[in-house]
Amino acid sequence: TYEGGLREARVGPGFRQQVTVTALREPRPVRPSFGEAATTMVPASWTTPAGVARTGQVQVPAGTRAGQTVPLWIDRAGDPTTPPPSRTDVVLRGVGMAAFVQVLAFLLVLGAVAALRRLLDRRRYADWDAAWIRANDRWRRPRRP
Repeated sequence: TYEGGLREARVGPGFRQQVTVTALREPRPVRPSFGEAATTMVPASWTTPAGVARTGQVQVPAGTRAGQTVPLWIDRAGDPTTPPPSRTDVVLRGVGMAAFVQVLAFLLVLGAVAALRRLLDRRRYADWDAAWIRANDRWRRPRRP
């Protein structure tokens, strides 16, 4: 998980790069939801590191003016993509997965111990019942008429 996160976090040619986009028009006013940053989609233009001019809809912060520049992450094809995870995110994902695996292993061992205990208890109870039947046959006295 950690190594996958590091691969996902790679930036640079062939992975993802940050470019500057220019908003072509002002976004419509939006009201942010509770706890969310106000963002909206606007048409924008940018140039890829290979020098290809691109245009498309990109997400920008609310209040961005026409002609204003905003950073944008693009993939190797020049299309907008998500920003790479931070080093902290990668480490937390790795630690979280390690903790999950340890808890899962503990629960599997706990389940195996519980199943073995149940199996041994059933055998012990069967032996106990058989011993009482033998004792009953041995200790029983014939009744006198």
